[in-house]
Amino acid sequence: MDQLEADLSEVVRQYRHLYDPARKEHRDSGRVQNSWQEIAKRLGRDEVVCKRAWKNLRDRLAKTRKRAKQRSGAEGGCRPPPLLVELSWLDKFVKHRATDSNFYETLASTEDAVVPTTSGETSVKTLFFALQSDCYTCHPPVSHPKHP
Repeated sequence: MDQLEADLSEVVRQYRHLYDPARKEHRDSGRVQNSWQEIAKRLGRDEVVCKRAWKNLRDRLAKTRKRAKQRSGAEGGCRPPPLLVELSWLDKFVKHRATDSNFYETLASTEDAVVPTTSGETSVKTLFFALQSDCYTCHPPVSHPKHP
């Protein structure tokens, strides 16, 4: 975390309505705008720069959390990334939703459907596997050393 991000983190922490969605002021655009103007003035930066830096910092926090969660099976004694430690005060306010996809469920329910193509009609299942094989032609799957 660079100096701007560290300073921004400490200043934004004093404006709870900017990061706590449970607060009534969180939805008050005038109050939020005034707060960002004050923050920019205190840091001697442009308001747009401060907002962008805050957004980037939160995005990096989300990615770092996701990576740390994926490595949860790692050996003990591993220290958490510094960003997680420095922004740990945001943990109870910033909740990132897990992503989910229904692609395969949709495919399973429509695999018998017929799709018009330039060469006639074909099933969705056939089309999907044709596209998949084309993808593997350009980007063949990488074999894992344990599972060749």
